[in-house]
Amino acid sequence: MDRLRSTVRTYQLFEIANLILEKPERYVLVIQNKAKKNESPAPLYYSVPDNLPFETEDAAVNHVLTNHLGGFFDIEEMEMPFVKELNLLTS
Repeated sequence: MDRLRSTVRTYQLFEIANLILEKPERYVLVIQNKAKKNESPAPLYYSVPDNLPFETEDAAVNHVLTNHLGGFFDIEEMEMPFVKELNLLTS
């Protein structure tokens, strides 16, 4: 930072971001929920294929099932025979 100040040159935010992001070893990103007073932060859940964070496990599962189901299962459509009447109750 001293080097930036000593040159008395202005830099665009985009240039600074590129300088930092061009080498992954220059940054560490930590994402967590903000803790309430006298409590620990609520857990975050991550979807497996794309590592997106979610606040609930259900939301993460729903995201994966909605967007990445084909990555876990072979999906195929099958024609099923039509059942005219299904009577489950016996007299």
